Amino acid sequence: MGLALTKQITEIMGGRIGFHSVEGKGSTFWIDLPFAPDNGVAGGSDASDEAVAARIDFHHQMRVLYVEDHDLSRMIVAEALGDRSDLTIDTAGSAKEGLDKAKSAKPDLVILDINMPGMDGFDLLEKLRDDAGCDKTPFIALTANAMPHQVKRGIDAGFAHYLTKPINLWELQSVVFQTLATA
Repeated sequence: MGLALTKQITEIMGGRIGFHSVEGKGSTFWIDLPFAPDNGVAGGSDASDEAVAARIDFHHQMRVLYVEDHDLSRMIVAEALGDRSDLTIDTAGSAKEGLDKAKSAKPDLVILDINMPGMDGFDLLEKLRDDAGCDKTPFIALTANAMPHQVKRGIDAGFAHYLTKPINLWELQSVVFQTLATA
């Protein structure tokens, strides 16, 4: 189970995992992760984005709902955003669960995966606006659909931001915090 989880995390980060095994001697496992240039900021992000995100004070509790059918992605995003005491992160593993949570919790921001079984992120976006009272709520797409026409479709549909996977945690934090600050 540990290796399966390590493989998933490594692949989400754009890396790869492998091993070398010698019978009777053991195995050696390795991971390769993409190189980020050392510009003095962890993760290679733009220092000004990180500084802006760190200075944002919401002055009240904010609620983010992340709807994603992949367990590991939900865990990574919740962990990346969960360090702030003024931010509550709710997750949902399906579009239906996300719709139900949005109706009861009234999130300040919703992050949606696009490729989900049953109902995709575009259909869920419409339902959340029409049926869950989220017509003024900002939405962020977080998806593997990274082709230019897919990004355009997302922006045209009304997503405030369209982020692609593999997840860049620093970019995600910056976009989420800045979107909440202007919501």
